[in-house]
Amino acid sequence: MTAGNGELADLLRRAGLEIVGDGGAVNVLPPKAAWRPVAAASTRPTAEVRDDHPDLVAELNAQWRRLATEYGVLGADGEFLLDALTSPRGWLRVRLTEHWDLAGVLGPRPGRPEFVTLSADGDSLLGVTTEEYSVWLIAVDRLGERLEAEARARATESPEEQAACWQSFRRFTSAPERLRRAWLEGLAGNPAAPAAVLRRLLTVDPAERVWSALLDRELPPEVVAAWLAHPDWTVRRRLVESRHLSAQDRTQLLADAEPEDRTVLAMLTATMGEPLTEAGYAGLAADRDPRVRAEIARHPDLPVQLLGALAADPDSLVRSRAATRAHPRPRPIRPTDEPECTAAESTTETVELRSRDQDPEVRYQALRDSRLSPASVVRLLDDPQDWIRNAAAGDARLPARVLTALLHGTETARSAAANPAVPVAGMHHLLDRAGVGSPPPPAQ
Repeated sequence: MTAGNGELADLLRRAGLEIVGDGGAVNVLPPKAAWRPVAAASTRPTAEVRDDHPDLVAELNAQWRRLATEYGVLGADGEFLLDALTSPRGWLRVRLTEHWDLAGVLGPRPGRPEFVTLSADGDSLLGVTTEEYSVWLIAVDRLGERLEAEARARATESPEEQAACWQSFRRFTSAPERLRRAWLEGLAGNPAAPAAVLRRLLTVDPAERVWSALLDRELPPEVVAAWLAHPDWTVRRRLVESRHLSAQDRTQLLADAEPEDRTVLAMLTATMGEPLTEAGYAGLAADRDPRVRAEIARHPDLPVQLLGALAADPDSLVRSRAATRAHPRPRPIRPTDEPECTAAESTTETVELRSRDQDPEVRYQALRDSRLSPASVVRLLDDPQDWIRNAAAGDARLPARVLTALLHGTETARSAAANPAVPVAGMHHLLDRAGVGSPPPPAQ
């Protein structure tokens, strides 16, 4: 069900619901995770109403009200959270008005409801879903406790089970376009991806976002060499944006550039403060195009003798840039990995407690702590914050059965493909399914 703001307001009005406050929910599991116990193959209904009931809608509403009260979904103030499969997804904090009708409105047609309701504290759930000949109402109490137990069970895996899981994963041979693109972007940023995998990524269409991910990481020398030898100049020129390119390779890249491109590449090199060889600085400082000379005059590491020569350049812009560069200025700050923020006195137990903290930043720092258990990493896949869920999807402590499922999820495929726990054979399998061919043999 897709609903814009106006359509959603109309849907809620017809269902007899009013939004409470801004309608948002804080620190509860995402709707997709709440649907899991409702849609699971092993699920059995708490109550069931046959679809030939003479007063189906009224009976469903009555059963929902009974169970919502009994299981604590309806708070003392009458508030609860609702997900009715509308787009965009997200919980809505609502309360019933005098005349309400959930079963008649929240579904494709009256008496065929599809929705989940959750208590405001996120610990009691009541889902309503239509089966072939009846409507099921599924109530779950102590939801947090049950999800903890589920996470512990999902995190337990023997080496034999892990191997069998990846073997079974390789039986899949196709995938939708959205998944294929997510895998490519994830693999490009996977710290465990070997040169053979990265070189295959160099055959991807230049328009794909995979190139940006490759620029953000260190690359093996053979991958840089293959990139520099790429037949498409628009692909080769992007390497200048990398902070991991050697002075020799960057100098060669600028030397190979066409005159109209060299100005832009010199500008990026100077702005980033990336090094060139002595010959590279000298070549750009003597370039026939004054725009190139003006850009290299801005470079913080330009040798003093070249800067002096540019200060006397025939072109006024070059002289102006050289004069400005003569005054010291701070070097660009390069991004570094944030230190792991773990208090010296913390223990494994306190790390586990922090992974359950109300503050998402605290939970994230706990996730980055190597002492956090695999079960808690699995649990954080259902975190209220999507950025924490994505970080958990990229965590190497995930068992294979969980990781392979994430690789097939549209919201998690990219982070899962970047997970260093994906075996090399699995990486190549993802590339095969994405239609990526083999790269040319490495240069000798």
